[in-house]
Amino acid sequence: MTNDKVIGKDINDISVVVQGGVSATTADVLRGLRTAFPNAEIVLSTWENSDLGGLDYDKVVLSPDPGAQMAYEAVGVYNNVNRQLISSAAGVNTATRSYILKTRTDIFIKSAAFLNCFGKYDGQAPYIFQNRLLICNYYTRNPRVQSVCFHPSDWLLFGRAEDVRLFYADFSLQTDEEAVWFKTRRKDSLLYENYLSRFTPEQYIFLSFLRRFQDIEIDCYYSSSPELRRLTEELYAKCFVVLDYRAELDIKFSKYDPNRYFEKYLLISHWQWHALYQRYCEDTASFRWMLYLLFSRLARFSYGLRQNTVALLDRLNLKEPLKQCLNGRKKSV
Repeated sequence: MTNDKVIGKDINDISVVVQGGVSATTADVLRGLRTAFPNAEIVLSTWENSDLGGLDYDKVVLSPDPGAQMAYEAVGVYNNVNRQLISSAAGVNTATRSYILKTRTDIFIKSAAFLNCFGKYDGQAPYIFQNRLLICNYYTRNPRVQSVCFHPSDWLLFGRAEDVRLFYADFSLQTDEEAVWFKTRRKDSLLYENYLSRFTPEQYIFLSFLRRFQDIEIDCYYSSSPELRRLTEELYAKCFVVLDYRAELDIKFSKYDPNRYFEKYLLISHWQWHALYQRYCEDTASFRWMLYLLFSRLARFSYGLRQNTVALLDRLNLKEPLKQCLNGRKKSV
């Protein structure tokens, strides 16, 4: 069941930008979007020389593939941030409707009901945007738990067309030096011990946006301080509305099992985002805020135990093979 209104606006006034490489699931993803958003403009943003046979879209934009950069050399995992930046920007700049939903070629969206959250929390002015962008809680990381700052989810986002375009405007691609930053530099953290890049893709994109409006001094992906954590929380509250996977957001991501490894406890859920909104936008020390502080402290203690185990697996180059083994076992069940 779909909703035909988005805060008084016709759902037909939406462009759905589907970015990324064409895969075996892309045709089904696009068909699902036709059902969830029956009269929306569907823009496919992918790579030159892609096989577009059997794909249902209104517009297509083909970009040269910048290629991936190495992220975990020991196990052959790549960083695709430049691909995401190029295909997202090309897609949103091709879209013609007043609102844009930016999603991926491997995410199934089953319902448009989440759009009713748009504008709901804009009584308190957003930062830069006209309206807060809707994003997913996976992988919007809680900076008090994992000490990873400025890490909002990059799975999908929805907002006014001009706000979404602004988010992806005037970016610089990640350099080869930044991609393998820790190949020649000392790392003072056990977090993602074999990770080579200076920042995660989520951080790189968000920081690229933020640094057009303010100076943010942060050295690398694990840099953390009370001020950086506070600023991360404040910007989450003022830039976004975080919606929970499979709750407010009825979606399925075919690439990942988001409920694996208890990762939801490392993330900002919708109720936690609401606590940040009350604290940083309404200036209210609510019960929800107190609960958020307690939850974050307990989750950080639990994560510390887990982190030592993961760091050991990472050091032995067993983390990624174990993840692939577990994922493969789940798929075969």
